[in-house]
Amino acid sequence: MELEGNPKVALGYYRIAFRYDPENRDLCFMLLDRLRESGKIDSAIALGKSCLALAGKPASREYQSVGQAYLRKEDAVSAAEYYREAVALDDDDRDALYVLTGLYEGLGDARYPAALHKLLPLLEYPPHLTDKLLQIFRSRGEIDSIGALLQAAWKKTGQIGYGEELASYYEVRSRSKQLLEVAQQLLEKDSANRSYLLLRAQALKASGMPDSALQAYAELLEKHPSDREARFAYAGLLQEQGRVEEAFLSLKKLVQDFPQSAQYQYALGVSALQTRKPEARAALEKATDLEPAIPDYWARWIYADLVFGEDSVGLSRLSHLPDEGNPGWQTDFFRGLVRVILARLLEPRETPDSTARLDSALARTQRREAAFLFGAALKESPGNRMVLFELGTDLERLGLRDSAMGVFRRLLTIDTLNAVAMNYLGYMLVEDNRDLVYAGALLDRALALDPENPAYLDSKGWWHYRMGNFPAAEVELKKALERMPRDPTVREHLSIIRKLLGEKETVNGADAP
Repeated sequence: MELEGNPKVALGYYRIAFRYDPENRDLCFMLLDRLRESGKIDSAIALGKSCLALAGKPASREYQSVGQAYLRKEDAVSAAEYYREAVALDDDDRDALYVLTGLYEGLGDARYPAALHKLLPLLEYPPHLTDKLLQIFRSRGEIDSIGALLQAAWKKTGQIGYGEELASYYEVRSRSKQLLEVAQQLLEKDSANRSYLLLRAQALKASGMPDSALQAYAELLEKHPSDREARFAYAGLLQEQGRVEEAFLSLKKLVQDFPQSAQYQYALGVSALQTRKPEARAALEKATDLEPAIPDYWARWIYADLVFGEDSVGLSRLSHLPDEGNPGWQTDFFRGLVRVILARLLEPRETPDSTARLDSALARTQRREAAFLFGAALKESPGNRMVLFELGTDLERLGLRDSAMGVFRRLLTIDTLNAVAMNYLGYMLVEDNRDLVYAGALLDRALALDPENPAYLDSKGWWHYRMGNFPAAEVELKKALERMPRDPTVREHLSIIRKLLGEKETVNGADAP
């Protein structure tokens, strides 16, 4: 009757058959399906409950049949109940899990993310559903879960979009080795892609392979000679490697092509300043004209005057810095920042190049004046977070550590989620070997907010060192070094810890019976 298109007649025969064999589980569910399809929903639901009570091994499809009846009745809560049982019997049933996941989403059920997570590999990570789970992880701050999901999706599907997202994830979190691996994989799919070539060069640099990075940038520029981003990065790396003349020529070409770029003018000025080329002051002046609201440009321009022996000219500019039409506190803050940056340039440890002018007395003068200006800014804007942070760091560099700590404590009562300030204060306390319990709590809070920050990992490692837990210190410092492979402070800390661990092993070995 069904095949001939007579479903109503067929339903009658199914009913008769079931009367003759009411204990037949398969026949019961066949009748249930026909009742549901004919619109007899309440009868289908009642029969379905009876079917499930019959002797026999329950199957996922049986619970789905009852769940479908509840869906027809628009009872999502009951439908979810039966689909949950179906999935429990067969969690590889893609259709059942798909429906259950949709029901959880519609009901706002807390089990939705877990169900979606289980469903995605069965569907081979469709972008629209994967993005939903990524958004949930982002809203919860589950950073590791984001990375794991992107890794799984990229490995399973090889979709370019997932590879690019995973690369961004690693880049933001300074996971240079993993970034390099993904960049290589992306290039295997599209070897001529300019973005992937640039990504590989950046990853090589971040991984502590400057020679390979330089070669990668050179190859990129051969294929894309007008790529300004690549040329700028290439020049910066040349500068870091001590190939100053090459860096200067590369930057000079950039400035010739893009003379209105303040960033390129500034970089050219910095490069020229290293070897006292006359272009330095002109380029820095141009950068400042183009972007007068950037304190770094003013500080470097003034510093260039000092390097070239024009002390009176350079220092006079400190009294005539622009206010850019800002309120009083912003003007004082801006002028304080210029002095802080100038002080860094004048301090010996901040200027390793051979042409640097080292003037600690003048640097301290600038820092003292900066502290005064930051104090004036706070009078205009009490509790200003930016001003408090800069004042705290400036006081620390002046050696006024107790005052600096007081400022940071004040800042953290106002800005309770400032991880940078937590780390700064925590590390100062660790360096001074004081209030270590409080310092550890600060560093833990900073890491909870930004768990992969290498500076915070280094601070936590050094805290473990102060507490005498050298193995734990080594773990944290190795994580920090993985993310900042060329950082001298992290390298020094890790070297000290490894030496201590080695000495301890020797002592233990000598003491062993």
